[in-house]
Amino acid sequence: MKRPLVALAAAGAMFVGASLLGQATDLSSTAQASTATGDPVIGVVGDMACDPQNPAFYGGTGDQTNCGELATSTRMLSDDSLDAVLGLGDYQYDCDDPQDFAKSYTPTWGRLNSLMDPVAGNHEYLTGTDAFGATCPSTNATADTFFNYFGSAALPNLTQSAFQQGHFSFDLGNWHIIGLNGNCSHAGGCGATSPQTTWLKSDLANDTEPCTLAYWHQPLFTGLAKGANTAYKPWWDALYAAHADVVLNGHVHNYQRYAALDPAGSADPINGITEYVVGTGGEVQVGVSVKAVPAPTASAVTFGYMRMTLGAGTWSTQFVDSTGVLGDSSTGACHGASAPTPTDTATPTDTATPAGTATPAGTATPTPTDTTTPTTTPTTTSPALQELLPNNSVEDPTLAGKPYLGKYTSNDGVSWVSDVAHAHDQTHSIQIHNVTTGLDDVGLKNMPATITSTTKGTTYHASVWVQSATVQNQAIWLKLAETGRKASIGKFTVPPDAGWHQLTWQYVAASTGSSLGYSVIAKQLPAGQSVYADQFSVTR
Repeated sequence: MKRPLVALAAAGAMFVGASLLGQATDLSSTAQASTATGDPVIGVVGDMACDPQNPAFYGGTGDQTNCGELATSTRMLSDDSLDAVLGLGDYQYDCDDPQDFAKSYTPTWGRLNSLMDPVAGNHEYLTGTDAFGATCPSTNATADTFFNYFGSAALPNLTQSAFQQGHFSFDLGNWHIIGLNGNCSHAGGCGATSPQTTWLKSDLANDTEPCTLAYWHQPLFTGLAKGANTAYKPWWDALYAAHADVVLNGHVHNYQRYAALDPAGSADPINGITEYVVGTGGEVQVGVSVKAVPAPTASAVTFGYMRMTLGAGTWSTQFVDSTGVLGDSSTGACHGASAPTPTDTATPTDTATPAGTATPAGTATPTPTDTTTPTTTPTTTSPALQELLPNNSVEDPTLAGKPYLGKYTSNDGVSWVSDVAHAHDQTHSIQIHNVTTGLDDVGLKNMPATITSTTKGTTYHASVWVQSATVQNQAIWLKLAETGRKASIGKFTVPPDAGWHQLTWQYVAASTGSSLGYSVIAKQLPAGQSVYADQFSVTR
């Protein structure tokens, strides 16, 4: 589901574009608010908030050539189509001082922290004296400010050693997304046998999605006269061998798009990887060298972000500058997709949803329900499916018909499962209620309990019945999160009717013996409003 427009959100290739330099642009064009397909949409940006000691800071407003973090983050914040933001590193210049974060990053890009999936840049590790004469935090030797500020978003696996910190992967729609720590000397190296490259190869071997994207800070192909940064060739070798599709980087302060290339930088339209550089978040911009080999197909020297739609076997991109002007755009087909075909379960955002149908906003497939009367019996389960979290647990009478007022807190599990001897109704279901005065994410996390021991390669099916009688097209997320991996999320919209709708989502376990948490979340539920949830289950 798309994030509603909030002025101050909580912190928390067939190519069609030419070079933007000197390109005539319709100044009336602005970023589109949503996609017609319902595919996940991500924002991509790096190299963000300038140092408050920078003469161009001007109290946070910056100018046309430097310190553009306020204008650029405000532009992205106004894009209500985004499901996630991939942060490409260098969040707070010059060296991640916590006091600088409070003055520069947090009031600007921090407004998008609830969507941010960050990887570390080189400035996260700077020690000594910064460019403006201030002393950098000594703890930057292990990027402590970065990891402490972003928490589990930057370090989802807390068991990683210091040399393994900052890499992870997760699935979004039909895409497998891999975040890497490109600071080789601080991450155990980036060579072919380094810990991180070994992990990358293993992760790619378990990738079952048709499309694969990797992102880290420093690019292999830089657009600079010095040429390629070959430290990252082993990663490209692994990604290329696994038929990955897209690599996203920052570090170089401009926008660049390359044709599909092999790891040596030669054109490969069949198996090549498309690299995008989006170092345009606010720090001063630099040009692309005329001596760069390979040279980018398109480039721009301006603040902005890249908006990327993750289709089922395809992708499309649009660069949006800080004033809203649309720049370079591109499309591509994934190597793992036999043919680019549209998702047949997505409903266009401008098409009315028939009553009794739960429509996915991502790639989840809701199960059809009875459109006339609520069902009074549990959903039938195929004999081949083993029920793990039962949908017939005894109801906790202390919670029946009462609002669930917690936000992202866990309980004993049993309380959240209604006795299926009852019909679906508001008396015998859990009321997920927003008690705040503004839009908020409210839900049930890791319930009724986690699957305590997964089996690698097994598909786990999550299900819940929901009702949203008063909220127009409320967004509901079903999350399945395996230990050490970011959550796989099914994103749905539920029509405002009196019917109950079954939402289903599935996840293929990447390992054996891990835990698998299951969450149901009402995204950006309006103040004082409720949705009702009943009959949670997970089967395999």
